[in-house]
Amino acid sequence: MLMLSIKQAEVALSDGRLDEAFALANNKVFQSHRKGQNLISKLAKALLKRATEHFTAGHAELALADCTKSEKLAGNTPAAAELRKKICLTMSQKLNNQKLKQNRIDRARGQIKDGFLSVGERIINDTDQKGYNANLLLDEAADMRLRIDALINSIEEAVNRKDIEEAVEILTNNTDLPVQNKKLTAVTATVRSKTADIITCYLNAGRIDLAENLLEKLHLITSQTSSVKELSLIVKQCKLAAELLGQAKFRNAVEILNKLQILLPSASWLDKAIDQAVKGAESLEALRIGPLGLISDESPVQEKLFMTNDHQETNSNLSKEPVSKQNNNQKLPGQFVLQIDGIGSYLVVPENKVTIGAISSSARPTVGLMAEPDLPTMTIERAGEDYFIKSAEPITINSSSTLEKLLVTGDKVAASARCRMKFVLPNAASTTAMLQLTSAQLGRADVRDIILLDRDILIGPQGGNHICADIDSRIALTLQQGKLVCRSKQATAALSLNKPLSVFGLTMVITEFK
Repeated sequence: MLMLSIKQAEVALSDGRLDEAFALANNKVFQSHRKGQNLISKLAKALLKRATEHFTAGHAELALADCTKSEKLAGNTPAAAELRKKICLTMSQKLNNQKLKQNRIDRARGQIKDGFLSVGERIINDTDQKGYNANLLLDEAADMRLRIDALINSIEEAVNRKDIEEAVEILTNNTDLPVQNKKLTAVTATVRSKTADIITCYLNAGRIDLAENLLEKLHLITSQTSSVKELSLIVKQCKLAAELLGQAKFRNAVEILNKLQILLPSASWLDKAIDQAVKGAESLEALRIGPLGLISDESPVQEKLFMTNDHQETNSNLSKEPVSKQNNNQKLPGQFVLQIDGIGSYLVVPENKVTIGAISSSARPTVGLMAEPDLPTMTIERAGEDYFIKSAEPITINSSSTLEKLLVTGDKVAASARCRMKFVLPNAASTTAMLQLTSAQLGRADVRDIILLDRDILIGPQGGNHICADIDSRIALTLQQGKLVCRSKQATAALSLNKPLSVFGLTMVITEFK
């Protein structure tokens, strides 16, 4: 049987069928026979010769395979070792060239994606043996260039027709296109300038609704330039003035309308609006100091303060005695809601250290938000006059990711895309701070602000108050002996749970937060 295999291998070798001969000779039994040893020696040389031919022809993989077979038969001979070294060096260089080529393709893809079409095309054209992926990218760049050219033509036609709103609509429908194209950038700048002019015309004409609608579209197609920021401010101030008028806060509205006159000197409607707001304020003040302002509600569950022209009077339910002597032993709960009619509701947390997280979190936070269960739990701690925020997981403050920070007024805190709030310290002399919920939500939809109570809550018309109200004098709600005490210049009264108290026309009540 062995002799038959040797004979078959010899015939295969003589016919040049080296792989067949190798399959027969790669057997330990061959080495035990003299003829088998001779055959193995001849076959190893033949395989090494063919490996050299493959290598010379540029087929490194085939050359390496034959070299390996030769080594299996005859061992690591000097000739085989030298050839293997050359093959491996060539294959390594080829691999490096492929990586370099792929890196260039990736760079070109990134440039084209960002809109730098010419740069991407130049990188590809400098790449040897472009291949399928490179040609595909070139086609993609050409298609994008055609699309940008068509977009520019459509915008220019709309601008020539003086249909700027149509040009804005075209741009908003193509925000996925890159704006690094010089011509597209120039056209966009033209549309932005003309759109800002139209918005200004709308504002001067008193069409704030149209201005706001067009401004929203403008935000989609341009960065926040100074002119766009100013227009946004004007629209916000107009809406705020309208809101204050709706709440009969005429004096506050007049202040805002006067500021708007500086920003919109050509808006004739502002003169009339200011005049009407002033008359409204005067009429409301006349009603308050007239006979209707002297009516007193004698309900035993409600306490009131009354204002005359220059003097303040109190009804029989109020006491000028110290709060500690008043017959009110009910202490406040750990956190409670302060409701003020016509102004809003506030969650008050009188603690130095507050945790804020998802209401469904396993470790229940001090303040639970209606948010995703994996929301990071944040800790806000008051130390003297400072507030520090910490989190075990990264949170975003003013667009920067962090684990802890000393909070300053105006800091914008985001624990997630749907949980955002703003930290405010309204009065430098008061260490009571506020968290204004911008996108986060508590269990009660009417509560949008959290008051981190230290000593007092200030309520008044001017700046520096925690709660803004259209009243003539500041009110301070002070935490004293576990009670919330309402103080003004002339009188003092403790707020009892679930019992309304009226001060200067403001009706407020504290309730448990459930």
